Amino acid sequence: MDILKACYVLKPSVAMEDFDDESLIFLPEERRLIKINAVARDILKRLDGKRTIYDIANELAIVYMEPFDLLLNDVFAILSDLSAQSVVKEVNRLKKIKDFQEMENIKYSMNLDVSCRIEEPDGAVLFNPDTDAVQVINPTGLAIWQALEFPKTKQEIVEYLLDVCEDVPEDQVAQDVEEFIERLNAAGFIGEVVE
Repeated sequence: MDILKACYVLKPSVAMEDFDDESLIFLPEERRLIKINAVARDILKRLDGKRTIYDIANELAIVYMEPFDLLLNDVFAILSDLSAQSVVKEVNRLKKIKDFQEMENIKYSMNLDVSCRIEEPDGAVLFNPDTDAVQVINPTGLAIWQALEFPKTKQEIVEYLLDVCEDVPEDQVAQDVEEFIERLNAAGFIGEVVE
């Protein structure tokens, strides 16, 4: 694969807080902070799983009025470094679509032992007594959680969210559902239903 066509996304567990000319990235799994400059922040804010390294460098060359080749090297170096530090991940869109289609017949359901405390309007807190794990979820995550009272495939969840949410791109919803389901399944908050 041509490296200039690589697409990245910020990992869903990563949190970022902006300050004047820099930002702090928090990696909750490692309990670690990373400080980045304004250019790295601008790169991360353009990661949507669709823009390539080439696209981002081209946009930044216009914004900063700097040579494209220089920014291309910067974008590549910054994304390589942040990928090695588990801040971003490369998205191979064709593989993702294929995997999604292969897995769409698997149904998921909430773990009935997990308690859910709704925190209006921010979402909810899930607690798994089997593992003592806690997961904070936003309102969209809460909608998914409530939908999983009855077994659903990832595709059924995507269709449900597209019905209840307005003005959201289907491919972004599909990617978010994929990551959310994988995270909750790995932590035992939900499980695959064997039929």
